[in-house]
Amino acid sequence: MKDIAKALGGIEELVAWTNLSQNDLTYLLNPKHPLQMNKILEILSRLKSPSP
Repeated sequence: MKDIAKALGGIEELVAWTNLSQNDLTYLLNPKHPLQMNKILEILSRLKSPSP
């Protein structure tokens, strides 16, 4: 997920896409906290639909 965030323009871009706070995303993407399926679903459920 951290690599995806970097590829999308960084954590700031992912913050804008997900409407989660930077602190929440930093915590969710921290390698010290194993990423759980519910965390992945939380991030994915907040993603905006692409613009046409």
